[in-house]
Amino acid sequence: MITTRPAPSLIDVESRWHELVAQLTRRGFLTTAAGAALLTGCRQGDAGPAGPSAGTTLTAETPYGTFQVPSAPERLVVLEGRQDLEVSLVLELPRPVGLGSNAFGAGDTIAPYLDFDPAGITIIPGGETDVEAVLALRPDLIIGRAMNLDQVKDGLAPFAPLIPVEIDRLDWRTGLLDAGRWTGRSAQADRAIADYETALADFRAKHSAVGTAVAAVIQAGNEGTFSSSNADGFYLPARTHRDLGGRYLPFLDEAKQGAGPYGPDGAYVKFSTEELDRLAPADVIMVVANTPQIRAELEQDQLWQRLPAVRAGRVGYTDSRLNSGSVLAAHECLRLWDPLYSRLT
Repeated sequence: MITTRPAPSLIDVESRWHELVAQLTRRGFLTTAAGAALLTGCRQGDAGPAGPSAGTTLTAETPYGTFQVPSAPERLVVLEGRQDLEVSLVLELPRPVGLGSNAFGAGDTIAPYLDFDPAGITIIPGGETDVEAVLALRPDLIIGRAMNLDQVKDGLAPFAPLIPVEIDRLDWRTGLLDAGRWTGRSAQADRAIADYETALADFRAKHSAVGTAVAAVIQAGNEGTFSSSNADGFYLPARTHRDLGGRYLPFLDEAKQGAGPYGPDGAYVKFSTEELDRLAPADVIMVVANTPQIRAELEQDQLWQRLPAVRAGRVGYTDSRLNSGSVLAAHECLRLWDPLYSRLT
């Protein structure tokens, strides 16, 4: 459980802004004039940061403290770039001024299902978040995956409201609903989930094989290695297939190797190319392949080519950005499963 921190006082906020400007100036990030501009842009008179205190606000009691969230934020920072970007789009938050680099996949592209153009947005490097770089963007709202906010909450919370998503890595609905409530956009979250439930019903009505066909989701790695989890685990295509009421390959669904690399994400299993024949009972297969090279190597493998689903063309491909997604990513999973089920006759 994430420890709740109280909202900072105005004196604390003012002091921290002066400290930040001094640090940035000493380190050469800002000239004196730029430092003054930063301080001025993030203050409203002597009342602290401009964003959270400008216009109407709502009180949000989040896992990172109690914040006054602006009803119409103007300087949004999306910290990580995957599920947090998606949630910001679904909730109709403003175009961000800063975006985490994990939004980009192979070829420096944004996932097409987000329909988002990052041109002109400052890109924040992935990995360990640079707090000073984020604060230099003068955010009045910061949204991020909980696992990323955990690392930098103490440096960011005094300056802007923090809205976490993906608190439960295996349940995107909770993160979306909470973020909607904390930002005053519950209607958008409710509507998105209702649309998804309708899409599930439409899929089941279209494909009678749901509930009888067997599916598998695997992630292809380098040098002939593969990983997966059970139907309730880390892979969103598998969880979406579970939402459909579909059957999952027992070899994967009964995995007992232990927790995955990102925490207790359900049983997690690894296997090698030599074990690909264990996928033979699968009628449809979804492959997470992060680069064209990984996909090409897999498609050239002789054992892979012998699998019934591969020979029948019932294989779909995606990348790991879909694993850390919300409702739009879940819709994309349905879109990817659709042609595979259409080939089951």
